[in-house]
Amino acid sequence: ACTPTSATLDAVLVRLASLLLPPDLAARVPAGSELVVVPHGPLALVPFAALPVPSDGAPLGVRYALRYTPSLRALAAAENRPVPDAR
Repeated sequence: ACTPTSATLDAVLVRLASLLLPPDLAARVPAGSELVVVPHGPLALVPFAALPVPSDGAPLGVRYALRYTPSLRALAAAENRPVPDAR
């Protein structure tokens, strides 16, 4: 079995980021903002929080507050659910 090195993992993350993240993400979405990730199929296995932001290389999960949802409909249902009374 081959054990990947840190450099290999970093290269894979950079390649995934180049395929999945818009190059102008940092310019369009300010740091500290919330991003909702709606991965389809096998993309649910991608560690989006570890992907480097194209402009500065910071991990997506450090630069942004990430939320994951299986669909926008599921997100809307969760956000519209009444909050239980905290007694």
